[in-house]
Formats: sequence, C-alpha cells, structure tokens
Amino acid sequence: MSLSGRSTCEKEQSLELSEIAIKILEKEEIDDCAFLKLTKDEFQSIGLGLRPAIKLADFVKECKEKKLRAFLTYCNLKKVLEKYDLVSEGTEIIPLFTAQIHKIPDNNKHLELCMMDIKLWLKSYGTLVLTSLESIRNEYVSTILHIAFRIAEDITKKKFSMKPEYEIIGDESSG
Repeated sequence: MSLSGRSTCEKEQSLELSEIAIKILEKEEIDDCAFLKLTKDEFQSIGLGLRPAIKLADFVKECKEKKLRAFLTYCNLKKVLEKYDLVSEGTEIIPLFTAQIHKIPDNNKHLELCMMDIKLWLKSYGTLVLTSLESIRNEYVSTILHIAFRIAEDITKKKFSMKPEYEIIGDESSG
C-alpha cells in the first residue's frame, strides 16, 4: 500500500510513518478499502507498534469524520462488477451497447461550426497525423466533442453539461 497517494486528509496532517511501518502495511497488502476499516488494535495485530497504530487509527477516524470516503463503495473493479451482477476478473463481459444512428443534415449549424473550426486548425497546423503534438490532437477532439454535445442536445431536447458533478451520501458516491 502506498501512502504517498493517500487522500486529502493526509495532506492536512503528516503521518510520519517509519520505513518499517510502511513495509508492514505493504507486506499485508492492505488496500484502500481495508485501510479505512482498520482499528488501532487491528493495526497492532499486523505488527505495528502502538505509536504508528494510534496515528493510523486517528487518521482513519478523521477521514471518516470528514466524509472523505467517496471511493469506499468502489474499492476495486471486482466489487463494482459484483454490484452490477457482472462478476468477472475483467471488463470483457460488460455488455456493449448499440449506438443509435442519427442522420445529421449537412446544413446543421453545429456541424457547420465544427467544420469551420477544423478547417481553421488545418490551415494553421496542417493535417493531423500520428506525430502531431498531443495538444493539437486534443484541440480537434475537443471541438468534435463539444459539437457532438450540441447536436445531441438538439436531437434529445435535453441540456448536457461537461461540468463534473459529485455527490457524497454516506458510503455511496455518484458523479
């Protein structure tokens, strides 16, 4: 278990664990889910001394109190797949969906804007090839993505937003 990538709680307080304590945690292969369920006694039972066990137990408690556990429900792929009755060691059994095909008229205002934007990019940077800078490729993709959203809004008569939305309710998270 790597404590360097731990949650926001850790950024607020330094755990100052010794290399020995970190090696014990790594040896036990404690993942994020298990880590946030452990108590002082359980930390001690795996070989940690009293001081690091108390520090870690306090850290776990603080994270729970601050409700920084949005990821608890989705600890690993296996649990996510089990939740949706897709028990497997991978994603290969997740059913694919068949996309609905919608004809976009050539005079669609969003499509016209997209084509004008791409033509401007082509004039400035030339054709898009595998060796093109990633940032330039991203501009093309971004243009197409935004226009696809606008076209989908027109077709579905719904508004879409690319703004991330997060909500934490107890142990469940959505977003």
